[in-house]
Amino acid sequence: MRARCIIAEYNPLHCGHEYHLKRAIEQTEGDVTVVVMSGDAVQRGEFSVLPKNVRAAHAVAAGADIVIELPFCYAVNSAERFAEGAIKTLSVFPNAVLSFGSECGDLSLLCDYASFAQTESREFGLEIKELLKQGKSYPRAHSEATAKLYPQFNGITDSPNNLLAVEYIKAARKYFPSLEFHTVKRESDYNDKNLGKGFASATAVRNAFFKGNFYDLKDYLPPYSLADLQKAEFKAAALDALAEFSLTRSADDIRRIYEISEGLENRYLKAAATDGYENILDFVKTKRYTMTKLKRIMLYMITGFTAEIAQKCFDAPLFFNVLAVRESKTEYLSLLAEKAPVTVKSADFSRLPESCAPLTEFTRKAARLRQTVFPYKGKIPKSPIVKGL
Repeated sequence: MRARCIIAEYNPLHCGHEYHLKRAIEQTEGDVTVVVMSGDAVQRGEFSVLPKNVRAAHAVAAGADIVIELPFCYAVNSAERFAEGAIKTLSVFPNAVLSFGSECGDLSLLCDYASFAQTESREFGLEIKELLKQGKSYPRAHSEATAKLYPQFNGITDSPNNLLAVEYIKAARKYFPSLEFHTVKRESDYNDKNLGKGFASATAVRNAFFKGNFYDLKDYLPPYSLADLQKAEFKAAALDALAEFSLTRSADDIRRIYEISEGLENRYLKAAATDGYENILDFVKTKRYTMTKLKRIMLYMITGFTAEIAQKCFDAPLFFNVLAVRESKTEYLSLLAEKAPVTVKSADFSRLPESCAPLTEFTRKAARLRQTVFPYKGKIPKSPIVKGL
């Protein structure tokens, strides 16, 4: 069996995602198309707009055959950890190709940069250290150091999908050396906040959703995705309340939160006098940290995700939480089950080893909190089997 693999969030699935799936299927060989997808919380440190099972069904409608959940500990994390979790999950397929979008569209350049990133020189490290002393965030320091010392790679990591692609390649060399790669050049700006010509970014789609501009989205989302997006709403007050309540923790409790370091807990403690999620983040923000990292830490505090729990999650054995599967491809679930336990509903979690408990706890917690912030009034699939496609 040859697997065609994709790593995604689909928050929500838009026409650019559909385009990538189609190109991947047309341009690579595979018996089954497997997507590893974030659950109810995503890498930017936010809850997904739509429930994971609904987004997984959209992925099947767009061309995927099996959608497997990426656990919370990897899904809401740095690009390096995100890639590590996804590649480890895909490593059960001995014969596989991974297709990803990239801004540069140059696979050779991305592989060369991955090799460079794995053997960074002492001079490069010292340059980054000096830039960090100037108060610059690590991503900015890394980018400026690259531009100065290795101009041939200038701009590679300024683009988020290039950065993820490089991390996929690095993780595969460590956990899945036989994995092949395929890239599709992105036709839109990942960070563009406005709808424009061609494909829209997920950021622009979410912004239109927040404004209730569903009519403007009809050219940017497949009909099934748009129809379900209109069944969701955003409760800003709920997110504000969760953020404010998370800051009632003691200083010791906040210090235990995953990724809290360098006295950052003190800024969050001082922010307890500030009202609202956005205002709290603005208060905490410094040049040293990206807003995305601060959002992730805020989500860790909201969910109670401590450094101790994170380590237990990283150490937990692999299992496959299948969110959706095409009816004609269900036989591949038995092949998955030969590699590790397969779950298709929450009740199956009770059959897993006790060491998986931290993973399942945050799977459930993220689902409950996501529904609080983004209530969904549509029908959530009770079975992962997607029929009629």
